[in-house]
Amino acid sequence: MKTNNNKKTSKKMRIGRLTVLVIAIMTAASLMMTGCLRSPVETGAVTNTEDTDVTPGETTTETTETTTEPETSETEPEQTDETDATDSEITTEPTETTAPTKEPRPEQSSITIELEGMPEQIVTNLYMSKLGYSMYYDKDRYKVVETSSRFDSAISVDEYMPVTPADALPDIYMQVGYFADMSAEKAFSELTAEAEQKLSAKASEPMAVIIGVDNLPGQKVTVVSGHNWDSEVIAITVIDDGRGGSFFFYGGYFLEAEEGHGSRYTQMLESFRIE
Repeated sequence: MKTNNNKKTSKKMRIGRLTVLVIAIMTAASLMMTGCLRSPVETGAVTNTEDTDVTPGETTTETTETTTEPETSETEPEQTDETDATDSEITTEPTETTAPTKEPRPEQSSITIELEGMPEQIVTNLYMSKLGYSMYYDKDRYKVVETSSRFDSAISVDEYMPVTPADALPDIYMQVGYFADMSAEKAFSELTAEAEQKLSAKASEPMAVIIGVDNLPGQKVTVVSGHNWDSEVIAITVIDDGRGGSFFFYGGYFLEAEEGHGSRYTQMLESFRIE
């Protein structure tokens, strides 16, 4: 009986040990499998964490750099615009201050004038004035002198007068002058008033005239001191210079010389040109 009991006990112990061994093996295997399964996940998690930490940082830095670059780019066009504006001003200024080019004129010219209904051909010489004009004149009959005006000694003029003045007769002359800062309207009004006062006579009605090779519009008036052959005459013509100033032509002769010297002076003005 004891022998059988011992055998049974021994068998149970072996079975228990085997069971414990199997459980230990299974536990170890389970742990190994769990470790293997968890290891990739942890590795992946670490990888993802590194990617998440590094990538945003790098992206933020790049974005900051990218944001900074356009600011520089926005500043550069402003400098370019200022340069363009400067270039435009440089281009525009010479256009506003450059005077038009004038064709050179020959020193002599042959013209035909009409005196008392008869044509007369004369040779004229060119006079280039310091006052900013040029005009042809009959050098055989007239001379040009730089002098003061007959109504204001402070005003410089060019005076065209006979080479040989006549004795005991009113002066014969034509003065050409320039007012840099006086309009044609004002100059015409003041010169007319001065002539009326000088001759104590009323001026004629103003008449429109065309002066020079450029057909410049102007006004003309005459003041006559009387009705005698030697009554003094003053003829005034004023034109606009196109720049806010004016040229004036202040001629003097006597009544009988109106068809002679008066006509010659008038025809001389046909060759007048502003330079």
